[in-house]
Amino acid sequence: MKSKGKTKKTARSRTRKAATSGPELERALTPLILDTLGALTVILDGEGRIVRVNAACERATGYSADELLGKAVWDFLLIPDEVEPVKAVFAELKAGHFPNTFENYWVAKDGTRRR
Repeated sequence: MKSKGKTKKTARSRTRKAATSGPELERALTPLILDTLGALTVILDGEGRIVRVNAACERATGYSADELLGKAVWDFLLIPDEVEPVKAVFAELKAGHFPNTFENYWVAKDGTRRR
């Protein structure tokens, strides 16, 4: 009986430790941190598709996260004149050339431009 209790306690301890360190903690904290930032934050995959946005981005654009996720940022959030410059900056970042400073407009759901 003691060994079963000790095994359960050890398993609980390992689970608690895993939840408070390493990749699990990072996955749990990332959304919380992003949503407390006042700055618009968008995370893109290697193809420029949106994989994460924070609450500030949703408020500023009028789009919900569900409407944004999986779409390429240049397909609908940019004014046409800025699509190619943004793609060029994205390619530079992918190539490891960062940090980078670049400003562009975003087109909100209601058609207004945001800077």
